[in-house]
Amino acid sequence: MYLIRCHNQIKKPAQSCIVALSACIVAACSGGGSAPPPPAEFLVASVPDFYFGTRNVGTASTQTIQLSNRSGDIYPIHSLQLLGPDAEEFKTNFIGELTLNPTEQISIDVTFSPLTDGQKVAALNVDYDIIPQVTTQSNINEQKYYAAQELEARGDITSSAKTYQSYLAGKPVTKNKRKAAIKFPVLSESDNYGNGPDFQNYLDAVNKREQNDYIGAIASLNGLIVEQPDSVFADDAIYMRGYIQLMDMADYRGARDTMAQLRSQYPDSKYFDTALYSEALANDELGEQNTAGDLYQALKERHASEGAKILSLDLPKDNYLSRLWFDRAKQGLARTHDLEKLI
Repeated sequence: MYLIRCHNQIKKPAQSCIVALSACIVAACSGGGSAPPPPAEFLVASVPDFYFGTRNVGTASTQTIQLSNRSGDIYPIHSLQLLGPDAEEFKTNFIGELTLNPTEQISIDVTFSPLTDGQKVAALNVDYDIIPQVTTQSNINEQKYYAAQELEARGDITSSAKTYQSYLAGKPVTKNKRKAAIKFPVLSESDNYGNGPDFQNYLDAVNKREQNDYIGAIASLNGLIVEQPDSVFADDAIYMRGYIQLMDMADYRGARDTMAQLRSQYPDSKYFDTALYSEALANDELGEQNTAGDLYQALKERHASEGAKILSLDLPKDNYLSRLWFDRAKQGLARTHDLEKLI
């Protein structure tokens, strides 16, 4: 078992966090209680207790904990030291110093190798500093992001969405802001469309992409696309699959085909222009400049001003999105023409 006991000091340097470890050899034993984390420190361990159970002498057992920096400050970790009468029967894989920047975490393997019979207890001392970067209020707001994650994991989608919204309103200071900005509108959709299997598949894909599990995310999206093509999330799912292929995996052939599928199956989708542009980009990367040029031209035509055409002027419609896509299409056309000259 381990318990987290961190000194609650006002002074920032030279702080420590004690993780108590215990195990029983031959005979079973029970664990103890736990200590609350200090109110102004945000170095957090992944689980509330850590117990190796009954192990035979001469064997080894390893468990993993995560230490996470849930703040906007910087936490230099100087050392992890095993303390106590049975410390020699425990070891970690921690080597040297490291720094946990905001939102970062480290996995630590703790191995127990009993040498004799009896209950064994040791403490893992985490020696760290805090380099303040943001206000205490910003750090307190940051905890809402993790609270929203926990609510989502428990299936309380409505409360999770509200907590993400509150977090975003609090002017977040870490890269969790981008993740929350993606997650909040997705979770909010459950109020309009429910949280059925299609929603769960889509949410699962969002979470897997957040964890850089692109293959798993695409598998979840494919499940939605194939099994529920009439879902309100179907075009969202196809677009996300194409985006992952294009931006995260550099699978340009797959991205090209996915974006073409989206335009074909859902011509009224809100993603149509983005899919057209992404399909052109994918063809660009594949060296298919002629096809890319045709797609850029189609995008440009969708947003060209009909009135300007009558006057032989090459101008976009008078709205922000049309100006955006018109300019991007022109830049794409110029790029493909330049590449054609080089071939």
